[in-house]
Amino acid sequence: MNTNWEPYQKKFWTDTWENSSYSIQELIDGDPFEGVKFSPLLPQILNYLKKDTKILEAGCGMGQWVIYLSDCGFDITGLDFSEPIIEKLKILYPEKKFLVGDITNFEFTDKSFDVILSWGVVEHFIDGPLVPLKEANRILKENGILFITVPCNNILQSILKLRVGIVKVVRKFSGKATKTTPFYQYTFRETEFLNYLKNSGFVILKVVPISHEIRFVTIMNTLFKYKKETHFFHKNKGGEWQGLTRTGKIICSALKKINPWLTPDFMFVIAKKI
Repeated sequence: MNTNWEPYQKKFWTDTWENSSYSIQELIDGDPFEGVKFSPLLPQILNYLKKDTKILEAGCGMGQWVIYLSDCGFDITGLDFSEPIIEKLKILYPEKKFLVGDITNFEFTDKSFDVILSWGVVEHFIDGPLVPLKEANRILKENGILFITVPCNNILQSILKLRVGIVKVVRKFSGKATKTTPFYQYTFRETEFLNYLKNSGFVILKVVPISHEIRFVTIMNTLFKYKKETHFFHKNKGGEWQGLTRTGKIICSALKKINPWLTPDFMFVIAKKI
């Protein structure tokens, strides 16, 4: 099977999920920041779902959305390319639908699903998101809905990238080697990603910048050269995200009021197949 995934990514994501600091149950309903039950996206998704809606989560990871929505009575299938994770989910939740597959080459016929969920997946292709987006469009029914999140190239992050670029140029001309790392993901400007969706056969229904807190912390820690584990802007325990400190909340809230695109980590898009 042809694939657009980089060879190392299956192992990377399998290791990430197998060693997650969150249990599956915590990701379903036990964590106030990561859990499906508390997700601000959940009410928006439920507005579009009926009990006979056929749903696919394309890139289901540890399966929390599939488990939660299935328990709510919805017909949902979870698909991921990590065989060990899918096999584990099949053993733990034999009554749920989980499949091994590649979102750039679905083994589904055209117009198989009413709704597709895709949380932070299509940005991980070195050739860009167009192939998986076109595949999503292919297997959606007419007027089918795609709910998708991708990393957002926010305003403050753009300033940081400019600074990093300048540092690289300086290091290059000074003869110092710069570190190279394997490709991980792209971040997108709002208009850039919406154009990908439009070119894949979708019309945009809604765009919302989300997850400001985590990106705010990353930016602040980078600007002030703090390490990840600092508790000045945010709280954590055993590597689990515990929210912002009072100082962090005040600053992050002010930045969101100034411009909601200053600090979002992701953008959430609702798009319809045309």
